[in-house]
Amino acid sequence: SGQGNFETVADFAVENFTFPYTYNSGAYAKLGMGPLWLEIMSNILQIVDSNNNYPTSSSSGGMPPPKLALFSGHDTTLMPILATLGEKVWSGKEWSPYASMLQIEIHQVLGTDERYPSGYAFRLIYNGKVLTSKIDDCSDSDLCDVQILVTQVMSFASEYKDANCATKVQQPAKESNMDEVKDVTKNLLSTPVGTMMVLLLVIFSMALGSVTTCFILRRRLRKEYKYTDTLALTELSLSALDDEGTGVRRDTDRSRTPGIGLHEKSHLLAHGCVGT
Repeated sequence: SGQGNFETVADFAVENFTFPYTYNSGAYAKLGMGPLWLEIMSNILQIVDSNNNYPTSSSSGGMPPPKLALFSGHDTTLMPILATLGEKVWSGKEWSPYASMLQIEIHQVLGTDERYPSGYAFRLIYNGKVLTSKIDDCSDSDLCDVQILVTQVMSFASEYKDANCATKVQQPAKESNMDEVKDVTKNLLSTPVGTMMVLLLVIFSMALGSVTTCFILRRRLRKEYKYTDTLALTELSLSALDDEGTGVRRDTDRSRTPGIGLHEKSHLLAHGCVGT
């Protein structure tokens, strides 16, 4: 397609980094950018929400809304902000260039216009390009009713302490399984048949444990017995070598060390002189 290797690698690196921002309808970006959006929307809501239907940031302090609110951040702030507005606004395939700017303009609509029932409209501009029409439920016009923006953004705009992480904390699986086992056991013991089944299960478990223990002990004793026989055969082989006049001295003083000396036995074993 005319794209070089460098561009291919660069695109892959960008999408690999930005994938969490857009995944699952931008859930990660919405969680991370919720407090910042609350700051932004607090200024907008003071203008368009005269009934105070939505909570505002605690840092607003009841001050009148500014004519211009300027927020400064990094590329890794701007990209998730865009991701919260939908895949049509930002697909995650382009890295925000240096000195990028996102503008949200609020316009008061004079007179009556059915396209703007709230009486206010907004315009979204990113690096000089109008993206308002890419917002869900907005028409192809450069302006869109501000209530659409408020409804979409205020569903996740909140301070961190009030953030809804979507995944509720659940009890550990082990506790729930133990509760289930307790309930089943209690139900079984409440009937004669169930009591008999539990009793048989206990007897079967004891029998199985006994057989298993017996099998393990027999294997262990068999290994020890085989090891003892091997030592006895080794002593006999060493004695036979001594009798044949191989020059190995056997200590006849049973009161000191039985068999041959430890050093001589090690020497024979090391050189493979023990017969089979």
